[in-house]
Amino acid sequence: MKTILSIALLFCSTLLSFSQRTISGKILDIKEQTPLISATIIALEDQQIGTITDVDGKFMLSISEQVQTLSVSYTGYQTQKITLDGRTNMEVQPISSTSMPSP
Repeated sequence: MKTILSIALLFCSTLLSFSQRTISGKILDIKEQTPLISATIIALEDQQIGTITDVDGKFMLSISEQVQTLSVSYTGYQTQKITLDGRTNMEVQPISSTSMPSP
């Protein structure tokens, strides 16, 4: 009986460790409010999980419950670390990089 209970508890804890949630959002230019196409979004706790934004600046990412921080990057903008704090939908407006050379 103890063996069956132990196996059941192990099975349940394994299922919980693989719980997934979906995070979605939109990445926009802070000044123009235009979508940033192909911005990169990566789960910092598991950098094998990531995606890019579509032509509307939207993204969707399936991550484990353990992931709490996303990294958002785009050429010409400062990389941002976003703490999820339980959020599943967000709008991110990266700041233009000040290290860009003047035209």
